[in-house]
Amino acid sequence: MSPLTYIVRDQKGSLIHGDSDLRTKEELARGLQAKGFTVISIDEKKKAAAPLQAKTKLHNKVKLDDLTIFARQMAILLESGVAILKTVNVLSSQVESRVLRITCKKIEEDLKAGFSLKDALAKYPKIFSQLWIDLVEMGETTGQLAPVLKKLADYLEAMSALKKKVISASIYPIVLIMVSLAAIFIFMYKVIPIFAGIYKGFGKLPFLTQMVLNISNALSRNIINILIGVAIASFVFRKYVSTEKGHKRFDSFLLKIPVGGSLFLSLAIERFATSLSMMLKGGISIIHALEVSIKSTGNKRIEESLEIVKASVIEGKTIAAPLAETGIFPPLVTQMINVGEESGKLAQLLEEVSKFYAEDITTKITRLVALLEPAILVVMGVVIGTLVAAMYLPIFSLATTAAGGH
Repeated sequence: MSPLTYIVRDQKGSLIHGDSDLRTKEELARGLQAKGFTVISIDEKKKAAAPLQAKTKLHNKVKLDDLTIFARQMAILLESGVAILKTVNVLSSQVESRVLRITCKKIEEDLKAGFSLKDALAKYPKIFSQLWIDLVEMGETTGQLAPVLKKLADYLEAMSALKKKVISASIYPIVLIMVSLAAIFIFMYKVIPIFAGIYKGFGKLPFLTQMVLNISNALSRNIINILIGVAIASFVFRKYVSTEKGHKRFDSFLLKIPVGGSLFLSLAIERFATSLSMMLKGGISIIHALEVSIKSTGNKRIEESLEIVKASVIEGKTIAAPLAETGIFPPLVTQMINVGEESGKLAQLLEEVSKFYAEDITTKITRLVALLEPAILVVMGVVIGTLVAAMYLPIFSLATTAAGGH
């Protein structure tokens, strides 16, 4: 039994609270009464509540969701009147990313040393993009840091939702392709060799059967070499794509893929329009806003075209005309931007472009998945059907010959 706590009244009527190491209430009551106390209550002593421990498992990467929550919570704390130093201190224990938590501690140290938040964030370009730096600087300059961070959180949340939508839509087709390839591989590597043993004494086999047996035999003998070749090819491809020239060619290829190409273009346009709109609303100059927004597209081919647009704007020209000349952006985009420039409402029109393409992306993803699923199933059915037919052709031929002999 737990140690006891008691409340008694002495002979003068005063209440006395106390603790006892005695283990039974009856023994304690007798002892207190023997001393002339009137027992009011005797209860088991409650153990002090253990301090709450954060059970959240930290992850190593800095995800888009981490940055969204970081911006949102910072805005809320600043809006509530919490000082920036205290805000960063609080957030350093809230974030679920180990890297971001360490970074917050370093930012806190920089703030104590007299750095502005913008300068402190700028030390970590791999975590905080130029968009972050520019908007925070604008917020600090105007005294509107909390509202700016709220807008930034909204932007990051929209980007995260879009990314999740794309990933979610692509999971099923990818799983379907992987299962199909695995099924074909198992059939070729395990099942067909069994038939090969059966057909050893059959003499000349049908062309299709012999071809499939040869492929299966080559696969069985060279499986290690094939895997090494795939690994090397994958490594070389990634190295090539990491170069400026390779990245640009690959991105150009993505834009030319039937059906999928228009989806990649819509994604780039949505990112560009959203980023540029938000920066212009934040009071960032058009040229600097273009510099940052160009990098947000995620496509080197489009970035190259937008660099030409930026050079034209530096010369004092509009955005719409050189944008139309690139031949990449649809007329809707160039016309909306043209109207925005003429009316002085470019940020608002870009926001409308962003909303339109966000909906367009959802529609295209739905259509693409609807097309891919039956296409993958049909291709898988044809391949598996061909393999099965190839294995049973000799049996059918034998049965036909036997029937003809009768």
